[in-house]
Amino acid sequence: MLKAAGLPLYQHLNVHGYWTLGGQKISKSVGNLVEALALKEKYGNDAFRYFVLREMVFGLDADFSEEALVRPPQRGPRERSRQSRLARDDLDREPEPRCSAQRGVSSAARTD
Repeated sequence: MLKAAGLPLYQHLNVHGYWTLGGQKISKSVGNLVEALALKEKYGNDAFRYFVLREMVFGLDADFSEEALVRPPQRGPRERSRQSRLARDDLDREPEPRCSAQRGVSSAARTD
């Protein structure tokens, strides 16, 4: 189809993983379906979307469970690192200005 339209063929193809339920691929033929609309109604659109994005690593399979949907997200190494950095820093001192125009202005003179 791309060739017929005169468009260049893709150079890289990204493929997502499968959702599994109890370690088995979710499939209509097997009958192990998850009622996504019912979960959306029960927990809300944003919570369900966040769960789907949180649980699946692109390219790998992810296991679905309603318990994981209601479980608070686990803090990963990036979040723990950020928290330890904040605890380590002296939060009482005024942060350095980000742009050179603010460096000569005292904090009392700033209006932002």
